[in-house]
Amino acid sequence: GDAYSYGIVKKATTTEKGGTYEVVVGTENKTVNSATTKFTVQTGQSAKFEMSGTSVSKIVGLSIVPDSVSAVTSTYVETDEGKYALSDKIVCYDENYMVVPISDVIGNSDYTVTAYYDRHPNMGGRIRVLKVKSK
Repeated sequence: GDAYSYGIVKKATTTEKGGTYEVVVGTENKTVNSATTKFTVQTGQSAKFEMSGTSVSKIVGLSIVPDSVSAVTSTYVETDEGKYALSDKIVCYDENYMVVPISDVIGNSDYTVTAYYDRHPNMGGRIRVLKVKSK
């Protein structure tokens, strides 16, 4: 999973065959122009980025943890269904797609947190992206 970078799609504009995607990869803003490949992601979606050097070669949407997050620690998020391990490269964004330090989110009940994973934790997946919103 670590051959990938994670982040968020700020804006997806698709054409018949491809599209333009404004994304945040980790903390870096990038624009991905793809004339021949259309990625199945939407504006606001958390995503996994396959990198080729510093360029994004593929964008795949992440899955949302269906239950509401009740707590965030330095190693996991907690929901009614249980605990989900955080990636050591977790990235957090606010509703304006600005990066929020994980240290601001840990143990902070002023945020509503939505968590996203690359694959189910039972299959070895990790929480890769958190979206936070002030309550």
